[in-house]
Amino acid sequence: TSDNFLQDYWKRIPTDLKGNLQWRLKLNQELNQDLKAQQTFLQVCLEFPPIAFNSLFCTFNPRASPRKRHLPFILRDAQVEAVMKIKEAIETGHDLLINKSRDEGATWLITSMFFLYWLLVPDSVFLVASRKEDLVDKAGNRDCLFYRFLYLNQTLPSWCQVGNAIKTHL
Repeated sequence: TSDNFLQDYWKRIPTDLKGNLQWRLKLNQELNQDLKAQQTFLQVCLEFPPIAFNSLFCTFNPRASPRKRHLPFILRDAQVEAVMKIKEAIETGHDLLINKSRDEGATWLITSMFFLYWLLVPDSVFLVASRKEDLVDKAGNRDCLFYRFLYLNQTLPSWCQVGNAIKTHL
């Protein structure tokens, strides 16, 4: 896929909430019935991951009112840059340091990128860790890393969800 195509496609994805939700609905209605289009779209998402964020992924904001906690993931410009740096680090195998302040979404960006590769690239292996074990995996804790992976899968359109995704914690 050419860079021009990816950039043109990226620019067509609305970043306002209402427009983005309408975009997602139309896109997923089209993709739901067409296996070849699904495969092509997922390849585009792998080549330029911000498209996956703004077209497929959702995020959870526990501080919002109950009806506004589940949101489409719509990247800000700085997050687009971070996602592309994460992609480069994954593909070249180099370390990456992300300077962030609280509420910048770095953990969601990283876990979402790990999830995207796990979903689309066979034999992808990632290690997740935190300063406290309970922040890796603890039933019922939405701050846990494993919660984010399960959430990402559960909020994907049905045509690309992994059925019966299971997590294990040793």
